[in-house]
Amino acid sequence: MPLSHWQERLHSHFQLLSDGRKQNPIFALEHNLTSSDLSALAADIHLEISKSSPLHRWWLPWAVYATEVGYKYSGDEYWQTFAKSTPGWLKHGDRYFIRDAFRQFQKEFNGAQPSGRWAEAFSIICWPITHAILPQDLQRQLAEILYDIRDVYTQELLRSPKLLGEQVDAFSWNASSRFQHLADDHLLIGQIAVALLRNSDENDSSLILPSALKRIAADLDKERRAREWLSSAKNRAARIQLFGLQRGLETDEEQDEDEDERESEQHKTLVDLGLEPRLVLVPKGVGLWEVRLRLPNLSGLLGRFPSFKNILASQRCAVTGMKGSPLARGFLLSGSHDILLTTWPDPSDVLLKFENSDPELDFLLRTECLLRPGPRWLLKLMADGTAVEIRTKTVLPGNSYILMTRAGQDRALPPNHSIPLNLMCEGISAVRINVPDEFSETFIGQLGDLGIRASSGLRVSPVGVPTARWDDEGYAEWFTSDSPILAISSQHNLKGIALNLVGPTGTRIEIPESEITFPLFVEIGHLEPGRYKLYLISETATEFFPSVSGTLSIAVRSPKASGSEVARSTPFQVFISPANPQMEQLWDGTATVDLLGPPGHKAHARLQFFRDMNGEEPIHSRSLSSIELPCRNADWQRRFDIIKDDIRTQDAYSEAVLGKLHIHCDDLGQFDLHCEREFAPFRWILKHENTAYWLRLSFLEEQDSTLVSHSVFERPGQSLQIRIKNGTDFQVPKEGGLYVARSDRYSCSILVPPQINSLTDLGLKVTPEFRQRTGHDLSESLKNLEPWVLARTLGDPISRLRKDRIVTILRDEILFLLCGHDWVKIERKLEHSPNFIADLKCAISTRAHHGPFIRALYDSRKKLASSTNAEICELLRTLVASYLDLPMFSFGEERLDQSRWITEFAFRLIYEPEGVRKWAESHFSDGFRYLVQNPILPRAARFAFLLRANSMKTLDDKTDVLT
Repeated sequence: MPLSHWQERLHSHFQLLSDGRKQNPIFALEHNLTSSDLSALAADIHLEISKSSPLHRWWLPWAVYATEVGYKYSGDEYWQTFAKSTPGWLKHGDRYFIRDAFRQFQKEFNGAQPSGRWAEAFSIICWPITHAILPQDLQRQLAEILYDIRDVYTQELLRSPKLLGEQVDAFSWNASSRFQHLADDHLLIGQIAVALLRNSDENDSSLILPSALKRIAADLDKERRAREWLSSAKNRAARIQLFGLQRGLETDEEQDEDEDERESEQHKTLVDLGLEPRLVLVPKGVGLWEVRLRLPNLSGLLGRFPSFKNILASQRCAVTGMKGSPLARGFLLSGSHDILLTTWPDPSDVLLKFENSDPELDFLLRTECLLRPGPRWLLKLMADGTAVEIRTKTVLPGNSYILMTRAGQDRALPPNHSIPLNLMCEGISAVRINVPDEFSETFIGQLGDLGIRASSGLRVSPVGVPTARWDDEGYAEWFTSDSPILAISSQHNLKGIALNLVGPTGTRIEIPESEITFPLFVEIGHLEPGRYKLYLISETATEFFPSVSGTLSIAVRSPKASGSEVARSTPFQVFISPANPQMEQLWDGTATVDLLGPPGHKAHARLQFFRDMNGEEPIHSRSLSSIELPCRNADWQRRFDIIKDDIRTQDAYSEAVLGKLHIHCDDLGQFDLHCEREFAPFRWILKHENTAYWLRLSFLEEQDSTLVSHSVFERPGQSLQIRIKNGTDFQVPKEGGLYVARSDRYSCSILVPPQINSLTDLGLKVTPEFRQRTGHDLSESLKNLEPWVLARTLGDPISRLRKDRIVTILRDEILFLLCGHDWVKIERKLEHSPNFIADLKCAISTRAHHGPFIRALYDSRKKLASSTNAEICELLRTLVASYLDLPMFSFGEERLDQSRWITEFAFRLIYEPEGVRKWAESHFSDGFRYLVQNPILPRAARFAFLLRANSMKTLDDKTDVLT
């Protein structure tokens, strides 16, 4: 069939579809062609392109053909795949013709238009991949996310593709970079999700043509796990829709009541998220205990606050009372964790502080993620030797407890039942309380003075299906797939029992005295996800306890889709942060790796690299030697550096688009991680061959104009533009250096090591550029620094050392422009002094009226040690406003005080100079001019940075994180 017939047929189909769809966009994958039609179309396309260039009047068949290639796309080079499946394309094809075809499709049929960061970086291939709706390699990830977020489905969410898309994006933090780019377009991913969640009898053309949707669903059905995830998500959505119909019968009065309760319901939602941390004590010797804070999994916040994703997944978190560096990015999204406390937090302290946080998140953490007021906390000794906080502060006969008390708040203790303990944490004390088998009135009174209650003798515990969690003191967690059964026992004869379950699916049970035999088993049945309270009330025949009652707190949650982590119930655990790192992050050590397990056991690891995303035939494999458990990140990185020094491993890493890490520990479990290459328009590929290095610039998406420059190590401030042939290897000169490729929207850089033929080749004499303290020269210095900081290295020690040295030199250059030559000279002279910080403060300013400001800043050093960047900026701004009389800084037409902006600008130039030009935008020159005129501000910013770094210097690598 000639392409003219395909053009006419497809045009009629899409015009009819467009006329019937009022608002939602049309996708080229909705072509409604059968598999035999597609084969025939491909054959006709191949015949046409083999003879001549594609003609614009047949643009529609080409758009559909390119979409089909996009549907099968798996992250490799799109155009390479396109050319391989389209004979004659390399000779007659034109990539821009494909983009023009989709633009015409968008214009004529209200076709889908790509948007977001991904569309900006990939201005051509974003069209066919967007119109493929959901490429095959991304389908499984969407099914998993729809399964994981099924508990947040509401009528409003299922009716709004944009809101559902925001939820999918929020929970995509653990997905591949390609899926995260797709999820940036909330409306698009939301339309796909809504269409997939609809029942088959609801499918119509309003979102996606049923034939296209059926095709995606059929591909999902090919994998059992994806099929089960999507089926469960659809069932949940169907129940929500039915519930919505029932709610529709409410009266206006009932709706008014709901409106009145909205505020309390919002608070209940926050409580249901379970943000409250828990105290744990771990024995470290006779009478010696570590204090740990069990932090909650914060991933539940994403369902309620999708906008928190960038903070929770991308910002480090400081924990008050913890020594060492802040927690890694995304760490608190991957389960609960125990953090070692060495200093007891002050009641006014915020426990969790994220860098560059959001005021709404800060408020939420300040009000919901906090320790109980105290001044006493009760913990129960468990069978494994640890002690876990008991929030009810109720003790049982014959058990042992530990009572923690804030320093200075001690009270009289039961003399015959308490033993003092030593805690490895400042500001808190503890005693062990051994509860007798029978309570006396005196003992009960002594406990009451301490705020502790004695149990009434009524006991409830789960039996049958194992709980997801049980603290033996009235708190249990189950999955929605469980049917909980409780065993009730009592020390007293009961006249009857009343059970009242309050929660999303409440019920009431009354058991008469004649039916009570202990233990009494009660089946609750399947419960909807949420938080519940089970109240038990009964009367007894005794005078001492005339009535007994108890409360069981229950949390029910849907099981998560099992990922690559080993089962949480095994003693072998692997923690990687971020949870789904890119291959570059794993290679350069940005991703942290911790292996936890019983001492004396060994783990074994294997790293594989692949040229394509199918991951079938590795191009190289390398094993890590036996790893003693537990293995902290620092030990892991030292072992990983050994394999990175191998040239064959370096070449394989540079070539690969996919890496697989397999870790196993005898019979204790195993862990598998797949790391994809960063999804970028182009990248450098380096290989070592015949004692020389060869470099190639590989394009995933060809750019309108790409400039390549080269800088030698000896002159890092100078670069020379060079001309290369895209996709072709070229030999690197023996001196190596920095290679940078830049387009309008993207840049990438790589360091190539020099050829070492003698010891003299190891030396490096760097000649810095002469700079003047002007905005232009500072901008040039920052521009030179950026590619050196971001440059990839293949792992050889020479490149790493030279990169570190040059980055230090370039940052010193910036420091000179900000603070002046005298400051840099004094800082270098004093940096090895034991009183470095105390001596350096004198260099901030010699003016007497600046003394109070300098003293106040120095006195804040303890607070700065645990402060985030945003908190340091605010502290600086406050101190400057209180002690200094600096001129007002403003920009723009309105003469508003911009003291917060200029303070952050000064501090960013110190801690992250490579990114400040983009942050400051057009105000960069005005900001620098102000800092030159008021040098005390950049010097104070530098001093604050050094204060924090010095306070943490001896504490790094001492953070103890366990699960």
